Amino acid sequence: ISDYLPAYSNWGMLAINFINNYFEIAVLGDDASGKAFTMGSYYIPNALFAGGESLIIPMLKDKKGTKEVRIYVCQKNACLSPTPSIQEAIELIRNSN
Repeated sequence: ISDYLPAYSNWGMLAINFINNYFEIAVLGDDASGKAFTMGSYYIPNALFAGGESLIIPMLKDKKGTKEVRIYVCQKNACLSPTPSIQEAIELIRNSN
């Protein structure tokens, strides 16, 4: 293992994605990067983050942008109701595992 440590950590990350739910988290709005950065302080190893003032990705194609920050917690291209609160988004993630 010590000779190929990076390879084993990659396999470990893949195992986490099979054991736990995988999330797509999109943060939209004027302070999206700040909120996304704050969310990054929580340990969420099984998530993909995307964000910005405007974002064109398939899972959010029917969502309208606003000045207020909205956090979308999604799984398999289906999103829960957006929330402006980081704590609520973290709770949605924790309750989904």
